[in-house]
Amino acid sequence: MPRIALEDTPYEGRTSALPWGVELPTLECHHCGSSLAGRREAVRRQTTQGIRYVVEVFRCRCGRGRHVKREAAA
Repeated sequence: MPRIALEDTPYEGRTSALPWGVELPTLECHHCGSSLAGRREAVRRQTTQGIRYVVEVFRCRCGRGRHVKREAAA
């Protein structure tokens, strides 16, 4: 049976799953409080100091937007 050399894998300890105990951002407008579910307007990728982020832009009926920033999976 072939063996997998674990020392040769590119795994760096990162995962695409959200960590336990981290509070998820609520999808509601900070201005009027209405739900932003289904109102995603754009998705951007941004790099800051070598860390990659995914920024989701939501628009609300009141005209204000909201940007939700998450660390991108490796």
